[in-house]
Amino acid sequence: MSAHPLRKDPKWRYEQPTVTVKSSFVAIGPDAPKGHIHAITGASSCREGTIHTLRRALRAKVTARTSTLKRGDYGYSWREHKHHLTHEIDLEDLRNKRAGRTTLSINKRAIGNRAYRKFLHVADAILGPIGVLINPDRPRNCCAASTTSRNVEERQLVWHGVDNTILYSPALVAMFAGLYRQCALLCKAGYADEILSVVDRSWIRETIQRADEESAREIIEELKRWIEVPIPSHAHKTNMVFPPGYFSRLLQVSRAVEKHGSETVFAEELMSSWGLTPGSVNGYGSARRGLWSAWGAAKEGNATYRKIAQLSKSRKRNRPACRD
Repeated sequence: MSAHPLRKDPKWRYEQPTVTVKSSFVAIGPDAPKGHIHAITGASSCREGTIHTLRRALRAKVTARTSTLKRGDYGYSWREHKHHLTHEIDLEDLRNKRAGRTTLSINKRAIGNRAYRKFLHVADAILGPIGVLINPDRPRNCCAASTTSRNVEERQLVWHGVDNTILYSPALVAMFAGLYRQCALLCKAGYADEILSVVDRSWIRETIQRADEESAREIIEELKRWIEVPIPSHAHKTNMVFPPGYFSRLLQVSRAVEKHGSETVFAEELMSSWGLTPGSVNGYGSARRGLWSAWGAAKEGNATYRKIAQLSKSRKRNRPACRD
């Protein structure tokens, strides 16, 4: 295989523009047996910051303060200023499975020149099929491919190609925020046309909107070299979502979801991964969680990686019918 064109390109430099993640969920509790819909937003120039702000927003909607003391009251202590869970999180409520309920956005200045007109199509090509692979059972048409005219007159470029499945784990938020930033860096370096020439746009659009798992897997294989990229100048391995040698992990996630469903792979640890269990709701270290590249060494991994690797090998489930 020929050398990757990014290896010696001086324009392939690492930057950290702010990426905004917006999504929604249903909180179910004694006061809301049918659940309340809550929209939350996380924005930061680093993925840890985005995860931190989303986690604070989640906690605000599903917990209540335990202490009635206020700062300045006699006996107040920050150690006693704690929260307890009051609601459960439901990410599968169909009210949140509509196009536009979950979006990623970035400022045009992160792309530069006129490349922003192609940027959303690059995001469709790289992120759209991955969104299908982490939730192939999502309702059809709940996610929309980009249109040429969308957002071109606005400062923020907003992408609508994924659903709120990304809230199942901080790692999924980190993956999509990091890849969205990676798309911006690729476009800024001048590779938009080369990426878009690999796969037909109509194929990508149909794959996203119909949640076609087989097509999604074929597309990411075709675009592997733009997903698993060389580390840019001024960057480290942990800054990239799939640095060299890590693309196989994406395929393992895909196989695990195909065999067991996204709820089995991710949802069982929803509350603990966000630090919303009784033992962690008051002391969550967001900077230590959520990065695929922090799954350990390529061969050994860690507990989270080993679980997904094992699920990718175990027997296949009976797939439910696609929801319309």
